[in-house]
Amino acid sequence: PGDETIMADQTFSVYKTNANIEGAVSIEVPLINGKHDLPGMVNVITDKTKIIWVCNPNNPTGTIVSESELVSFLDEVPAHVMVVLDEAYYEYVTDASYPASIKLMERYPNLVILRTFSKIYGLAALRIGYGIGQQEVISLINRVREPFNTGRLAQVAAKAALKDQEFVAKCRQRNAEGITYIQQQFDRLGLSYFPANGNFIMVDVQNPGTEVFKLLLSKGIIVRPGFEVYPSYIRVTVGSEEQNKAFIGALEQVLHEVNSPA
Repeated sequence: PGDETIMADQTFSVYKTNANIEGAVSIEVPLINGKHDLPGMVNVITDKTKIIWVCNPNNPTGTIVSESELVSFLDEVPAHVMVVLDEAYYEYVTDASYPASIKLMERYPNLVILRTFSKIYGLAALRIGYGIGQQEVISLINRVREPFNTGRLAQVAAKAALKDQEFVAKCRQRNAEGITYIQQQFDRLGLSYFPANGNFIMVDVQNPGTEVFKLLLSKGIIVRPGFEVYPSYIRVTVGSEEQNKAFIGALEQVLHEVNSPA
């Protein structure tokens, strides 16, 4: 209680939720154009700061921090402050500037990397992921983690999934094609959006996102609304070609409905 943790003001919500449960203080630094403000995070570090969260690609905006930006940031963070790099969508990224984060761990022992099998590997229901850190850090985490936190079948499936990199490559390629199509359609519709680096796109629908969500839901399309910092945005997952076209068709209808005079 009373320890401080730093995060973006619109990022994966569990960071703040778990900090609240532990009685910690969450310091939220506003995103800049949907992207982490790393210098701003450095500026709010105090002697009470214990963890800084960097979601890369960021959920829900989909923006990334480049390797050069991350290195400059890590150079400024005191060695006693843990930096947690959440790379849940790591395998989807095709941008060459994206960090080769594991190689940075020898230089920055306060860095911990989180990855998961819930996204590109398709094992979300098995609830399995992993962390990478220095041996001392992992040893301390093991002392406080919940016992039996992964099942045997989940571990077997995860090891098998790692061997099937052909599937991963196929998913990455199809996802990139889906992003291109959806962004082209957003351009046609005059909608602005954040650069997509995961398997989703966050777009400004120029109306209350919750209203657009409800209308899309009535047409059988589920998206995510309700972003406190970006109330006119929705986040949509990239699907198959058929699903992407269905989403665009439904969105076009919905926007016509909400923008047409009564």
